Amino acid sequence: MPLAIASYQQLTALTDGRDVLSLAWTVDEQACLSVDLHALLAAVLRDEAVDAALAGVEAAGVDPYGEIALRFRLEAGLWPDLGDCGITCGAGVNSLLHNLASLARHGSAYVIGDAYPDYPHWFACNGGACHGAAVVGDVSAHIDRIRHLGVAVVLIDRPNLAGTDLGLDALRGLALALASQGTLVVVDESYANYLPPQDSAANIVGTTPNLCVLRGLSKAYQLGSLRLGYALAGRAAHAQVRRAVVPHQVSALSLRLGAAVLALGDIAAPLRARVAQNKPQMLELLGAVGIPAFSTSPWLPYVFLPGVGDGVDAPPGIDARHWLEARELVGKRQPFWSASSGEIAYRYRLSVPLEASRWERFERKFISP
Repeated sequence: MPLAIASYQQLTALTDGRDVLSLAWTVDEQACLSVDLHALLAAVLRDEAVDAALAGVEAAGVDPYGEIALRFRLEAGLWPDLGDCGITCGAGVNSLLHNLASLARHGSAYVIGDAYPDYPHWFACNGGACHGAAVVGDVSAHIDRIRHLGVAVVLIDRPNLAGTDLGLDALRGLALALASQGTLVVVDESYANYLPPQDSAANIVGTTPNLCVLRGLSKAYQLGSLRLGYALAGRAAHAQVRRAVVPHQVSALSLRLGAAVLALGDIAAPLRARVAQNKPQMLELLGAVGIPAFSTSPWLPYVFLPGVGDGVDAPPGIDARHWLEARELVGKRQPFWSASSGEIAYRYRLSVPLEASRWERFERKFISP
């Protein structure tokens, strides 16, 4: 199974044990936000009167894609210049990617940079072919090749796990150059919750008609259980998105809770500061015992091990994964679609411990296994 969710099947647990520190994913990032989200959501639920809840259920009939529920909150809290872009909600970003994979049935897609593996997988299941290319600052080569191939959809993960991303000006130039041929440019910003809002492609979607930006509440917020993802789409892209996405995917309650969180604006500044503090220290600790772990995007709370699941030979010396697991530090094999090979590849990923007590446990395991 090439889907990303399959990477969790080998793990016995996703939470810490009495002795094990699980670094398979980030379990402590919500504690580093500037707002207590549990308290906020509890207050929203507590203050919700029965008649208001019923009104929300009834409103789903006139707001099948959640646009009314989210637009004001997104503009007030995060991006005031959304313009006339459309908003379409789905049951998480993965659900939206699955829906959008149908747009190029039996056609071709073009993936710039390494990407989350599910869209290329679903696209192939629909009979399509994915072409890949590394991220380059000069997008003219991409534009020429996309035009030559007659590509229907361009997919870009931003930020991507390789740590190389197109700037907003380059991204907008790419999309506008392809608008006349009807190519949809989809930017998966699942990981962009870690970035400042001004770095998001949401800032240019209102003036880029064929651009679609996907966002969710899983990363940083740890609210994947709400099953709420949303697509911000320019005028032309919006029509394509609505043709592909099934309506009524998100409950009125999830929309209400998600809207309350998004209205808070940028609450991840303390989280970014914690990543900036702990990540270099983690790399230093690993390097001190002979594990030359490497980082990619500076914003993401992950480091990777060379020679473990990525097809790259490890340097001679310590068996990194064995050394870590002997100290009950457990990571995961992170799958991604490789733009260079056009196939599913893997890197061994360790999530950076963020919350103070977990960081202390991590440090102790380097001293006394």
